[in-house]
Amino acid sequence: MKNIINYFSDIFDNNNDADYYYSLAQNENYEIRKIRLLKKVLRIEPNHINSLEELGFFYTMQKLHQKAISCYDKLLNLNSKNATAYYNLGVNKLGYAQDSLIHGFEKDVASEVIPLFKKAISINPDYIDALNNLSILYASTGRFNDAILLNENVLQIDSNNSRAYSNMANLYGEKENYRKAISLF
Repeated sequence: MKNIINYFSDIFDNNNDADYYYSLAQNENYEIRKIRLLKKVLRIEPNHINSLEELGFFYTMQKLHQKAISCYDKLLNLNSKNATAYYNLGVNKLGYAQDSLIHGFEKDVASEVIPLFKKAISINPDYIDALNNLSILYASTGRFNDAILLNENVLQIDSNNSRAYSNMANLYGEKENYRKAISLF
């Protein structure tokens, strides 16, 4: 009971210390309460980078892609060297397109998302998730050779990356090189 009273008194008091509320959010186990605290931090300090990152993550997990996109756009305005923000922005743009059932989204959204994944990779060349997802986008737009090269890059970084092997097997299957495709399984 005491924790509940402390929680609500913290939420409703007039303390304008963003770091204080961010600290409370870090110690909060309940997602909804944590989100409320992060939003309070952003009302006090709209450019609080850590809160934007965490809130963007929560929105992504809840498939609230438009809200996540807003967080990541703001993050990139504050720090254009944030590889994770570029990657997550791309993931949410893809998610929004898929959830909205935008027909032909592969080509339309791919042209918007490919530069985001490429930017993430230019900042962090070993960003395996970005490399794998860029490979999938290349494949969806018919750029099979580029996709294969990206998967080979992933395997140079992590020789046990099953997703890269699976991606390459599918790509070789699309190119009707079944022997090569089977050898990757």
